[in-house]
Amino acid sequence: MYIRFPHTVDELVKVKRKYSDIDAALPNVVGAVDGTHIRLTLLRKEEESLFVNRKQYHSINAQIICDGDLLIRNVVARFPGITH
Repeated sequence: MYIRFPHTVDELVKVKRKYSDIDAALPNVVGAVDGTHIRLTLLRKEEESLFVNRKQYHSINAQIICDGDLLIRNVVARFPGITH
């Protein structure tokens, strides 16, 4: 199975319906977004300062989007901890 957003109109309608079933106040929603820092332990010395986050430990930023079934639909984990 691959991580992907809905590609067809039928898939999109199904995902939107899931969210509206959870809470009627969420119409036309296809995903919930959240982010976190993933701690890093091994870094090259020349890159170290780029990965120090606001809490003063080394990390990489990760953003995850899930659908109404709690299936992960998208992951972006490529930015150093210093990135806002």
